[in-house]
Amino acid sequence: VLWVVPTSTIKEQTLNALRTPGHPYRDALEENFNNRFRVLDISEFTQIRPQDLKSKTNIIVSTFAAYRVDVDNEEKRKVYAHHDYGWRRFLGVPSV
Repeated sequence: VLWVVPTSTIKEQTLNALRTPGHPYRDALEENFNNRFRVLDISEFTQIRPQDLKSKTNIIVSTFAAYRVDVDNEEKRKVYAHHDYGWRRFLGVPSV
């Protein structure tokens, strides 16, 4: 799941809410996904393993700005960085 928010501040608030036990957002995820989910910041997406795709719902929180190309600021384009080493891990994982 890609959960996209408008600003970095809202992204941090959303991540905190989804990761905090007892928060209503977290409670809803626990109930609906039977505790089989993982919440990640967009910068952590390379931590997803093939077995995670089979065993749990992965929720990646990002901002709209992360997908805007800023030719003058490479740091803002990190979401487009190619992680060749990571994609090989997913070969053979059946699609849903």
